[in-house]
Amino acid sequence: MNILNVVALLSLVTLILTTKPTLQASERMKSGQWEVSVTDNGRTATSTHCDTPKQVKTANGRSEEVRASLEKSASSLHCTLQDFKMESATISYTYACPGRSTATKTSYHGGSYETSVTSKVGAEEHTRQIKGRRLGECP
Repeated sequence: MNILNVVALLSLVTLILTTKPTLQASERMKSGQWEVSVTDNGRTATSTHCDTPKQVKTANGRSEEVRASLEKSASSLHCTLQDFKMESATISYTYACPGRSTATKTSYHGGSYETSVTSKVGAEEHTRQIKGRRLGECP
């Protein structure tokens, strides 16, 4: 799996699993067709995908559910979830993995979002920018 596919997968996981903090479940993310642009090393790749109501269900859950989903995802990658924080329309967290870490910060703006993903391996650090916007209903 190349780095662009990994980044796209991370952005999709972030998009599906993250929400604004709230005590009650509510619709924070709508299902539909999303356009995602990943900028890495000065190059931008754009793709579209459809998120079904089932896929966005977790994103519309309580913060405890979101944290549990992120912990499960981290565990499946042999990582641990650290620095989980939800404030207003922004969520940030770090996946600490053997020999590397990935810090993610996403801010939501209704039908769009912006994500910064910073990966560290040893002393090397690499940051990618991801932008998503809802295009409408799935085809």
